[in-house]
Amino acid sequence: MNPAELVDKNHPKLSIRQQCELLSVSRSTLSYKPVEQSEEDRTLMKILDEIYMKDPCIGSRRLPEILERDYAIKANRKRIQRLRHQMGIETIWCRPRHTSIPDKMHRKYPYLLRERNVQWADEVWCADITYVPMPHGHAHLCAVMDWRSRKVLGWAISNTMDSTRTEKALTSAVARCRSLPEIFNTDQGSQFTSPEWTGRLDAPLQHLASAPALGQPNPGACLRDESQTSHADGRNKAGRMKTKMWNLPRRYNLEKCVGSSRVGCYDGTPMSLKTVILCSEWKRPFVFPASVVEEIGKYGETSGGIIDPKNWKDELDRLRSAEVIIGTWGLPRMDSEFLAATPCLRAVLYAAGSVKGFVTDALWSRGISVSSAAAANGIPVAEFTVAAILLSLKRFWHFARGMRLPGGISSDSVGVPGGYHSKVGIVSMGIIGRTVAERLSGLDVELFAYDPFVACGRTADAKVRMIGLAELFAECDVVSVHAPLIPETEGLIGRKLISSMKPGATLINTARGAILVEQDLCEVLAERPDLSAVLDVTHPEPTAPDSPLRSLPNVMLTPHIAGSIQTECARMGMWMAEELARLSAGEPLRHQVTRELLHRIA
Repeated sequence: MNPAELVDKNHPKLSIRQQCELLSVSRSTLSYKPVEQSEEDRTLMKILDEIYMKDPCIGSRRLPEILERDYAIKANRKRIQRLRHQMGIETIWCRPRHTSIPDKMHRKYPYLLRERNVQWADEVWCADITYVPMPHGHAHLCAVMDWRSRKVLGWAISNTMDSTRTEKALTSAVARCRSLPEIFNTDQGSQFTSPEWTGRLDAPLQHLASAPALGQPNPGACLRDESQTSHADGRNKAGRMKTKMWNLPRRYNLEKCVGSSRVGCYDGTPMSLKTVILCSEWKRPFVFPASVVEEIGKYGETSGGIIDPKNWKDELDRLRSAEVIIGTWGLPRMDSEFLAATPCLRAVLYAAGSVKGFVTDALWSRGISVSSAAAANGIPVAEFTVAAILLSLKRFWHFARGMRLPGGISSDSVGVPGGYHSKVGIVSMGIIGRTVAERLSGLDVELFAYDPFVACGRTADAKVRMIGLAELFAECDVVSVHAPLIPETEGLIGRKLISSMKPGATLINTARGAILVEQDLCEVLAERPDLSAVLDVTHPEPTAPDSPLRSLPNVMLTPHIAGSIQTECARMGMWMAEELARLSAGEPLRHQVTRELLHRIA
């Protein structure tokens, strides 16, 4: 019982001071009321933990600058030190003495990997202990890995540091593998030199090896406890490995492991991420119908409803704790102001095509992952294109115009390429270009393509032949444009290429209007009525009222309908819901967009 509770403030004879003196209790404890951690401190602690996961060698001297530069948060060094101390975080640096204290009663083992070149899997295994951060603490993770392949063979999680966890990891690794290693490499920690551990190894393994003597760095340890990794032993490698270990356990419900007597508790439940959906009112029923929102709710906490991107500044409380943002067309530009309002943001899942409208250098510098449903949006584009190609091979546009004339038109009046051994050209073998080629590969047509990033010749599947752009326009019966609009492709197709097309050929553009020189296109189509153009995109959009494209009889204009429209948009929302599931399970994003890809994609 707390002695302070014995103090009676209404005692008839003894004053409060006298009672405190008799009980050896400070009077200040009577009026003390514990203060909960503020929301601001909790947010800062989460950011400090993420920075530590990326690079555990960053100390409190550098953190104030990093927080102000990357997160727009001002915090002095003392505050950072106090919060890191509460979290149990300690910077990794070159210490005079290794913090992994061996048991003096345990046997010391020699280091067997010096000068040894490990060449195959199951030649050497290794094991180490690290911790996995969670919203309300951390759990200890022991993993057994193959030295050569870096594959995790067995693992176990516990909230204690006893040897039961290491035995569990070893048992699961031996049970899963068909062969045993020649050498098992660990450090000299007491868990790995205990009789319980070595007793299991002595029988099935030929050798037992451990790290060098106390204080010497292990040059190849795969998993590291942050308190056992020296600065001289590779700060970047330790940081990368800890980042990987953050992802691994997210497919398991680690919260239920803490406080449990079970080791490596598993219930198959992914971790739930705080998720915010940004979408304007009129797009919600198409991109995020009830079925998509329900799927998102399985992996993310989305309480509070969908936020209109225009009103994001009115929802700062929700954005402050958001780990994932799922959005579609109309996302706000994620500059330093927006990122300052989303300090916990880890990923942006974009249920649309190009991400260039909202990504910034500040976003990439924060290390935020970006995923796009461009491939999902490409499916209806490919379907539209294949349909247009097949109609064009039959000269559908020419005959449809002719049938409006008095007396109609005969099918023998002009040459028809048809769908047998005719030639189809594809400009750019990106996501949509490859999808179009795959869907046409089952037909009896010859496929040609041009892409500056793919060498001329046959592609890997031998179904598409890569040729030059001029040759493609001159040889193909139908040319379909799928290039991204980047500085190198603006005005790529002009008079010279268009005028070189075969008699009766068709040009299809579902990419971007600015890739074609519109004036040159109009002039050539006016000079050559045998050519046809199917244009789903123009520059500008919508097409200017006085543009010749509206009046030329051999031009078919559509109002940018090839991509996802109306109910088709739900596919993009569902794909990003699936990306959220991968993120919550610690799996790689399937449709991730990187900074390096931006100059090549639409």
